[in-house]
Amino acid sequence: MVSVTPGGQKIKVEVLGISKALLMIKAEQIIINTATEIGIAKGINHVKEEVEASIEGKRAEPKSVDTGKFLNSVDINVKGFKAEITSNVPYAKYLEFGTSVRAPRRHFGNTMKREEKKVNRILHTTLKTRI
Repeated sequence: MVSVTPGGQKIKVEVLGISKALLMIKAEQIIINTATEIGIAKGINHVKEEVEASIEGKRAEPKSVDTGKFLNSVDINVKGFKAEITSNVPYAKYLEFGTSVRAPRRHFGNTMKREEKKVNRILHTTLKTRI
């Protein structure tokens, strides 16, 4: 709401309710950020499960389980609105990208390609239901 007050040689214009509007915007931003974080968590957990299924040989890629160390090393790292799935075993990169004697298995890369649309749907649905 705008208030206009004549005052001799000047007119005073004051916008009323700005602080209330800013508080409302801030509250909405908190809701959006929280919904986004929840959507990212749901999406990344889904992809992690799919990477593990790939490693177990339950998807298109060859099975990569011998001792179970690689399968059990799959982990999620979240930083703000970014998340990644990693493995800390030294030979993970050789399984993913291959070597001169082993073809690449692409558990991480292929899974992300397969699941990208699903992750987008998860995020979209989470935002839609929480906002």
